[in-house]
Amino acid sequence: MDGYTNAEERALEVVRQLDRFIREGRTPGKGMNYNQWQELALMEITNAVRDAEKTVRVREHHNLRLVFTVVSCLTTIGFWGGGLMVNAAWGPFAFAIWTVIGLILLITVADRLGRRQISKYKHRQRLGRLERISTLEDELKELEAQIKDRRSLAEQLGADLRGH
Repeated sequence: MDGYTNAEERALEVVRQLDRFIREGRTPGKGMNYNQWQELALMEITNAVRDAEKTVRVREHHNLRLVFTVVSCLTTIGFWGGGLMVNAAWGPFAFAIWTVIGLILLITVADRLGRRQISKYKHRQRLGRLERISTLEDELKELEAQIKDRRSLAEQLGADLRGH
């Protein structure tokens, strides 16, 4: 799971993974071994927690980079503003520096906003995939029920035919 998801989505994904483990691990007469299920559950929950921690670290890194860039740009503007006040001969040079600093600030803010928009897009895509998975799971459960009903009907018809 990548990107920014909320706790409910992470929990739902873990539950789906565990459900998949149970379905794939069972045989016609027996379910999955409980100890094996526990190990798989622990692994999935651990992965979900690691993903959440990684997301927090990435967000903190981006926030720190933004703050550092803004502070250094403002400091540079202040320094060259003071230099311009002391000596007007530095005017064109200070203007060039301020232009570069303004572009750096613009790029940094645009990067931040772009990342946020990409994150929102990925979040919407993830919600759509989770909805499709949920729909497919419901259809699968319905098909399993139909197969079970047909199997019992076939067994019943087979028993009736053998009886005659």
